Parts: sequence; C-alpha cells; structure tokens
Amino acid sequence: MKSKNDVSTMEPENVLVFGSMPKTQMIQSSHLVCTNFSRLTNASVFYSSSPLTLMLPLLLLQLSLGSAAILVTFYLLRHFGLPLMLAQVLGGVLLGPSLLCRIPGLLNMIFPIRSFLLMDVVSTMGFMFYFFLVGVQTDIWLLKKITKKSFAIGFFSVAVPMILTLGMSLLWMQFNVNPNEKKKVDRLPEIAKAESLVSFQIVSYYLSELRVINSEIGRVALCSSMVSTLCSTCVVTSNILWNQSKDDLSRFFQSICYGIIFAALVCCILGPLLLWEMKHTLGGQPLKQGPPLGSALVEKLDVITNWVLMPLFFVKFGLAVDIFALSLKTYFKVQFFALLGPFGKFLGASLCALSCQMPQRDAIVLGFFMTFQGVIELDLFRLMKRKQIIGDEAFSAMCLTALIGSGVVALVVPCFYDPSKRYEGYYGRTLAYSRHNSELRVLVCIHEEQNVPSAINVLATLKPTKQSPIAVYMLHMVELMGSATPLLMRQKRPKKLSTRTRGSAPIIDAFKIFEENHEGLVSVSPFISVSPPQTMHEDVFQIALEKGTSLVIIPFYKKFHVGGAVYLSKRSLKIANQNVLDQAPCSVAILVDCGTLKTLHAIWAGWSSSEVAVIFLGGADDQEALALAAKMTGCQNINLTLIRIIYDGDFPDKYMEGIRNDNESLGQFQTNISGSTCAKYWEEVAKDGAGTASVLRTLENQYDIIVVGRRHYDTFPLLSGLTESNENKELGVIGDMLASSDFLGNTTILVVQQHTDNSHSE
Repeated sequence: MKSKNDVSTMEPENVLVFGSMPKTQMIQSSHLVCTNFSRLTNASVFYSSSPLTLMLPLLLLQLSLGSAAILVTFYLLRHFGLPLMLAQVLGGVLLGPSLLCRIPGLLNMIFPIRSFLLMDVVSTMGFMFYFFLVGVQTDIWLLKKITKKSFAIGFFSVAVPMILTLGMSLLWMQFNVNPNEKKKVDRLPEIAKAESLVSFQIVSYYLSELRVINSEIGRVALCSSMVSTLCSTCVVTSNILWNQSKDDLSRFFQSICYGIIFAALVCCILGPLLLWEMKHTLGGQPLKQGPPLGSALVEKLDVITNWVLMPLFFVKFGLAVDIFALSLKTYFKVQFFALLGPFGKFLGASLCALSCQMPQRDAIVLGFFMTFQGVIELDLFRLMKRKQIIGDEAFSAMCLTALIGSGVVALVVPCFYDPSKRYEGYYGRTLAYSRHNSELRVLVCIHEEQNVPSAINVLATLKPTKQSPIAVYMLHMVELMGSATPLLMRQKRPKKLSTRTRGSAPIIDAFKIFEENHEGLVSVSPFISVSPPQTMHEDVFQIALEKGTSLVIIPFYKKFHVGGAVYLSKRSLKIANQNVLDQAPCSVAILVDCGTLKTLHAIWAGWSSSEVAVIFLGGADDQEALALAAKMTGCQNINLTLIRIIYDGDFPDKYMEGIRNDNESLGQFQTNISGSTCAKYWEEVAKDGAGTASVLRTLENQYDIIVVGRRHYDTFPLLSGLTESNENKELGVIGDMLASSDFLGNTTILVVQQHTDNSHSE
C-alpha cells in the first residue's frame, strides 16, 4: 500500500536492545517501526518545532556525532600507535549506552526508534562500500606466492584454535549440570567456531597500519592469512549450508555443488573477461588511471566510505553494545572462549613457524599477527546475534574482547618487532670503502617517467669499464592507496606486464636501451614495487641487502622550475624519502631535477661533453660525494671540477679528526686525477655562510650536474646564518640552497649521504 507513512520491519536485535536501554520510549510491537518519509526536511527554519523531528537533520546530526566521536578517539589513540579501526569501533561503543547514551533523554532525542530505517540504509550502504573496497584491494595472485611454510602456518592457525575451542566447549557441555543454562551452553560450539576464524583482510589492514606489510615477516603473514581465510570460509560456508539443509545430506551436497559451479563461472568466464577489458582500455591503463585499479578506487571512495558512511555503521553497532548489562558470570564464560580462540591461533602459527626454522622472535610476532580481529569479525558476531545463536550479553562480551585483544596486540607487536633493526650492523656499505676496480652496484628508484632522464644521465657519468662494470637495479615505485596487498617483483619481460604494472614498461625500456648502449659494461635488473608510501622503504632495503648495493639513488619529491620555484610536489613520497635516509643499509643520493634536461643521446652516444662539479666543505657525506666523483674521472666526455671551500680561520679541536680524514680523502683524489685533462681542482676561501653563498653563486649556468654532501659538521662556521633558511631538510643546507636557487638553470643536483654508524639516529 502506497502512502505517506511507510512501515518498515526492523532487525529484531536492534529494536529489542533499544527497548531495554534506560529511558527509552518503546512502541507496543517490537518488530514494526513506522517512519514518515514526508518529513525528511522542512521548507523553513523559522518553525517552532525542533529540527530533530525531521529525518534529514536528524541523520546529519547522527553522522556528525559519529564522525566526531571517531576523530576524537583516533586523536587520543594515535599517540599509542593504535590503528584507525580500533578508534572507529571504540568511538561507536562510547556513543552508545555504554557511556554517552546513558544520559537521560539523550537516546530518545538523538537516536529515536523512528530513525532506525534511515540509519539502516546508510550504514548498510557504507558496509557494502567497505567490502567492495576490500574486494578490489585483494590481490588473488597472492595465491601463487603461497609456499609450503605459509600453507602450514595458515592451516594450523585455524585448525589448532578450532580443536581447542570445540574440544573445550564439548567438555563444558558434558559436565554442565544446570538445566537452566542448557540453551546457553549448547551455543558454545558456535562461539568456538566464530573465535577460531582468521580474516586475511583484517590481518592485511593491521600489517599496513603497523607499517610491517612489506617486511619479510609481513609477507609470510599475508600468505598465511590467505590460507587461513580460505579454511575459515570453508568452515563458515559448510556450517551455514548444513543449517539451511536441515540435516538433509543430499541437499547439503547439492548446495555445495551449486556454489562450486558459481565460483567456476566467476573465475573462468567473468574474471578473464574483466581482465581482457582492462587490458584493452586506453592502451592497458585501467579506468583511465595510471595507478592500479584498487588504488584508483580507494583514492576516490576512501573518504566518503570511512568518514561519512562507515561512522554510522559503527554508531549503530555501538548502540547494541551495553557493557552495563553484562553479568560477570556470562562475561567470564564467553571471555574464556573469546581468549581461547586467539590463543589457539597464536599457538598454531608460532609453533608451526618455529618448526619451519623461523627465528623465535619472528615466530612469536607472526603468532600475534594471526590473532587480529576487526570489522569482519564484528559483523559475524552481529549476524550470530540476529540469528539468535548468541544473546545480547554474549554479543557484547565477544565484541569487547575483540576490541581489547586487538588493541593489546597492536601495542605489544612494536615492542617485539622493529623492521628497521635488521638493517643495523650493515656498516661500511659505502662508495668510500668499496674496492677499487670492482663492480659498482647501484639501486636506482624511479617514481615516474620524468625521473628517468636525470637518473640515466647520472649513471652514464659513472664511467663503467670492464674492470669496474656497473650493476643497476632499477626499482619502479608505484604508490598504493589503502591497505591493499603490496607487490614486489622482478620484471624480466617488460612486454608482458600485468594490469597493475603496465605503466612501468616505458621506464624499463629506457633502462634496457641504456644497457644496450653500454653492452658488457652495464647490466640492468628491473624491479617493480607497488606499496604504500609508509612502507616503500622496506622494498628498497630488501633489494639493497640482497644485491649488496653501495648506493641508493632516490628522486626528490619536489620538482623545480629553472628559476627555483616548486611546480610539483608529492608530499606522500616525502615519507618514503625520509625513511630511506634514516634507515638505509648503504649510502644514499637524492636526485633533484631543476627544469628541462639535455637529451639523453648527448651522453649515451658521446656527441657532447658533460660538466660536473663537486662541492666540498668537509664531513663524512662530502667524503662520500668525493668517492662518487672519483667514479666519474677518466671519461673523455666528463669534465669534472672539484671545488673546496676552506674556512678562513682556526677550527676548534672537535673538528680536527674530521679534517684529517677530509685531507686524506682529498689527497687520494688529487693523486687519482693527476695528469688528467678532464679533471681539475681549485679552492675558495670563506669566513662564514655569506661567503659560502657567494662561492655557490659563481657556479651560475656552468654545470650539468652538481654533487654535494647532505650533512656537515655541527655548528660549522662556513654554514653560519644558512641553516635557518633550510626548508628542505632532506637536502641539507647546501643542497637546499642549490635546489631553490635562481642561478643554476637546468642543473641536476645530487645530494649524497654516507652510511655511517649514526645514520639510524638522525
């Protein structure tokens, strides 16, 4: 019947829970709620009635309160390193009868029963968007990376807790003598199953939030959780189908066959069709975007999903959780099984990891990773409550245990595991201490195609020879949004790239051409990394350690005009740059583009020369810049100039040891270039920072590449008055001056940092 007043059947648990809340006005029928859709809005704000009697203003207030509660909670929890999901759940609980809605009259005013229909629609829409984003971010090709070790860990992460919880629940049922609790005790096996499940999406989310998703143990956890999720899905699906078949074995197997046929149609027909469509859309770029499909969708839908729609889902969830309605007896009974499940996951994963020869600390951390619970588990608990498998008290107890348990694990994991510590001890991976006439191994990071010309120009100046060839490991770093599965792969066949990495083909081709032009002297090994900016450095370090590189070249996140003005800045990549500088296991060089460069053929084919300058003030980083310059000497097409700025005064005693090292490095360099017509050395004298700046201005439009050190001596007189204006700390004082100057034209600047014992502390 069509009328202005529509009648909606509400979810029973919502209405019944609301009816039990303090000071709640309840209608006689607990399953029917009348909603007047003619009162969505009002034509004027000057009516005497409250705007909260209208549905739209009330919905906007509910959305605002939900977002505000989550923002405040997240602001308080982020100081402890806790993820956003915990803040969302806790914010919803605090808005409900557990805290705010215990205020008399507030519940009926802000969350009246009549508003539930619209709340259901919006929250369900948010949950659908959330799962949609989870789906597009899930990389099914991760199944190819599952090894025997990860399969065993994933299987036992579900099997062990299932055996423990089901066995304990059956024992409890066997010795239960209270007939009044028989119905509650009979539900314990279902609680046991629910607490034994593992969700790949939730584990992936927490790994990303804790910034360990790109680490070695993070990759093992991803593959293992994928196996656990497949096992959990089989358990849940079989349980649901068995209940729906009502103990009819033939009907049960018939339902399973239908599910298998549907999955086969999706995987064998629909999946290949979608991949074919993406492959032929605009030359292989999915949905008119360069990043991977999941990244593009997350970038567009993340804000509206997580901060507009999902807050109402968490509010609606929190309104059904009342910690004051919990009895201690029920709470501890459910708590026992709610803790036994995660303990079984921890036990199964850690013991299996230990049996696979994983280090003890890593095995413990992996066990913690497999215990994480989140939105998917909470929705499973809600579904069990709706099907009356568990009661209100059990629901509240299970939700609180999941919230507290995940929060505690998120706090404990950083104490056990710090990915950066595995790079400590790799000292001496520098150019200054590398052997003469040995292979130079360089890792070149590329963010976009515009970085390629400068990077190849720098590589071409390093004078590869048969005695000292260059091994180039090119890493194309693609930014990944959200908590999607990261990707690190070595690309051997650039013409057969996947849809996620097809944008790397022109970059790989350029480096391959560079390799062909230096046949036998340069080898190029391309890699592709698709990961969030917060964890990009993990892929850089993994390749640097495995390949034994002495230098990592990374592009600066800002692009400069010829006049020094910034015309492009990717702030997200600043995080990756800083992480590489802080923790890299070898020396680092930041590549700064200033305007349009010369054509690459000028250096590749030897048609013209390249002018390179090295600025030397003193310190370990300047010594490393000098060692890099030494690799450029002896090439006919490279004219190298070393400019040393000397302090016109007496140095304090604390500088004397460093100055002796400077003089030794300079003496060795002068010996190497003696008799060379392509290298020269001169000195300039300065009293303070102003004198240093004057020397730098004499370099106007003379050089194609300028190499400088990033850090210098503390309170160095030659830099007095210059440190205050240093806006780009990543480049150091001299590098920042040169990059933001208006007198260097299109000069490329290379800022070098030597890997030293204190590189981790700065």
